[in-house]
Amino acid sequence: MNKPKNGYYNGLSSGRAPFCDAVNCLVPLHRFSTIVRSFLLYNHISKAGEPLGTSLGHIAAYFVKKGLHPTLHTADMEIFDRTWVNKSMAKILELLRERRPFVRHHKYDDEAMDTIFDGYSLFLKAGGSITFPQITREYLKKLLAKGPIFAVVHYNYFHSAPKFVLTDEKTDATADAIHGVTSSHAIVVHGYDTTHFFVTDPDVIYGGKKEVTHEHLVSSILLADTEMDSLVLSFQP
Repeated sequence: MNKPKNGYYNGLSSGRAPFCDAVNCLVPLHRFSTIVRSFLLYNHISKAGEPLGTSLGHIAAYFVKKGLHPTLHTADMEIFDRTWVNKSMAKILELLRERRPFVRHHKYDDEAMDTIFDGYSLFLKAGGSITFPQITREYLKKLLAKGPIFAVVHYNYFHSAPKFVLTDEKTDATADAIHGVTSSHAIVVHGYDTTHFFVTDPDVIYGGKKEVTHEHLVSSILLADTEMDSLVLSFQP
């Protein structure tokens, strides 16, 4: 891929990405050799042994621990509230505790919701910051001026992928447009030109290094709110 005329360019080789996670994909982008752990560290397991999925708050807290000084930019409308924009991080932490009993989701049980809230609380306690912007292409470009960003998108919309159901062993999934569910997915955005953002996608089926139109990336991030995951992480190394 050629170096973009505008924005940040990280020099990753072109072609299909190997199986990796979006945390480890940040290694060549930021040149931080300390980031070697995978999403599997934060793929939480329920008390009954069922997979709960990845906690984005815990991953953000991990970035704090590794000295990347992350800021979480969220468009979520279920967990957070837009009126919290001028609140201190300590106040937001308090509001999250008050909000938790009133949040329900059609896919997540109480244990999963507790894990999600615990992740965001841990992130704030570790010194992380949360902002409540309007996530637009211009806003993403402004973030990219400081380096690559970690973005969570609606998996099915971003990839034009079918809904899926997990196998009984919970280790694989099959397409099912009737009984299936949707999901969110983390990618790394590392550049842009006048029409496209440049991303590294760790997905084993649809992944690789690709160009995505401005509109498609922004809408994919905002649609992740169906999973309560509409967010972007920026860093200050």
